[in-house]
Amino acid sequence: MPNQVQTRRSRLTNDISLNVLKTMDPFEIIAHSFVSKEALSMVQSLQLPIKSIDIKMDVDTEIALDFGNSCVAFELALRSNNKQTASLNALPAKVKTWKATTMEELNEDDTLNQAVTISNYGMTLREWIQHLCSISDNETPFEVRFWTEDIQFDIQSLRNTFPKLRNFCVVFSLDGTNENEIIYAENLMRAFLPDAQNVLLSFVPSHFSLQSIGMANLKELKINSWITLNFDFLFTLNVENCSISSDQIPLRDLNRFFKLWIKGSNPRLKELLIDCRTEIVPDWNVLLKGLRAEEVEAEGSKKYSIINCRGIRAQIEVKHFGGSASVKFTVL
Repeated sequence: MPNQVQTRRSRLTNDISLNVLKTMDPFEIIAHSFVSKEALSMVQSLQLPIKSIDIKMDVDTEIALDFGNSCVAFELALRSNNKQTASLNALPAKVKTWKATTMEELNEDDTLNQAVTISNYGMTLREWIQHLCSISDNETPFEVRFWTEDIQFDIQSLRNTFPKLRNFCVVFSLDGTNENEIIYAENLMRAFLPDAQNVLLSFVPSHFSLQSIGMANLKELKINSWITLNFDFLFTLNVENCSISSDQIPLRDLNRFFKLWIKGSNPRLKELLIDCRTEIVPDWNVLLKGLRAEEVEAEGSKKYSIINCRGIRAQIEVKHFGGSASVKFTVL
């Protein structure tokens, strides 16, 4: 009988605790999850409505959780050790946390001024990431952004922490990318491309090879560069959606690309967008040469229809406005 009474009291206590937790805001609930393993388990049982998780892997690793109407962020600062390889088994030297209404507000100065320094709870970077990700359900999308400039993480420890990473971003240096950064980025690609669905590459240097990326079975590939790129990777492209920002639109390469599509290449492709900044109107005749394209009525742009050997129709939209030009290819 005493054991039954104790069990009932324990259940009642848990029920009361859960009801109290439900009255708290997300920030307070997350704070409670660090009290004990039992507290974490209780928070996990709530299945908090987290829309997405954004993880920035840098000297100051950031983990941001978006609840839709509020956001909570944690900054895990490592000891100053620039340009050296770091492990996710390291303890953060300092942990700051703050909250905001939207993800965009998280990085605003006013919000950062309200950051509170808290204990690192004796947890490593990996344990922090796993802890915060575990309070959401398995279906919550999350993206990991890797900065190549200031710090490089051990690839194996990254693989252990993110065994099947679906969405990731690599951000190159703005002030010139050195050889070590290129090697780090290539190792990241080898580690995560096989399981990836969505990839974003920012500030891509001209000497970074895009060949292997084009062959990956991606849902979406975004490349932001604004410098001259080698567009040969277009011909091995095996993605559903691709957008590229560069300093030029490779009209001859695109013309060849569309001719190959007409012959049956790139069957997975649904949309390709290439844009650049230019005051000069591109010679669209170079792009359309030999495609037997039919012009379609459109406002503010020019649209052309082409059809491939399988009878699938696609549309090419070309536009020049306000110092920028773009080519958008859409499979109908």
